[in-house]
Amino acid sequence: GTVTFECCEYFKPTPIIHKRLVSYKETIGCSTPTVIFTNRRNKKICAKASEKWVQAAVRFLERRLKNEERRRH
Repeated sequence: GTVTFECCEYFKPTPIIHKRLVSYKETIGCSTPTVIFTNRRNKKICAKASEKWVQAAVRFLERRLKNEERRRH
């Protein structure tokens, strides 16, 4: 994931199906540490970084991105 200075006002309270996510960014300098996910429809979804489901989704995307990188080499 990358880092952004974009902040969110509203947060998704319920988990997202990991397979629908394509990428994420972590925010810097916001009042609430946030992860902004992008789904397959290119929609941005804000979620609190402290939520367990958010951390699990980030780990899922990290693994997926590493696997895609390996396939390219």
